[in-house]
Amino acid sequence: DITVRGVTRSVAFDVTLTEMDSANTGDDEKIMVKATTTLNRTDFGMISLTSMVSDNVRLCMSVEATRYKS
Repeated sequence: DITVRGVTRSVAFDVTLTEMDSANTGDDEKIMVKATTTLNRTDFGMISLTSMVSDNVRLCMSVEATRYKS
């Protein structure tokens, strides 16, 4: 779920998972996760500036994770 301006909606993300090349990172237990989705501004009550701003907003995120070694 995502909440914007007090409005909560369920969203689905397109996700890719990539193992990082250990030759470049020096650590063979590192991954990159990328996720994207598109939100419709009017679904969240954002109705101003529609002539100047697209109704669709693309969200993109990247997370690099390394396995914790205790």
